[in-house]
Amino acid sequence: MENKLMNYSFFACALFAFAALGCIKNVDADSRQLVGRWKMSKVIHQGSKIAD
Repeated sequence: MENKLMNYSFFACALFAFAALGCIKNVDADSRQLVGRWKMSKVIHQGSKIAD
């Protein structure tokens, strides 16, 4: 009985931790940080592929 309670407690804590980490909104998506050389790998225009 005590072992099941520990398993449920661990599962609840892990679930809470994953949910809390999933809500963090500090993802840096600023276009000024994307400095460098880039290569276009594919162009899709209105659902049809143009180039590879």
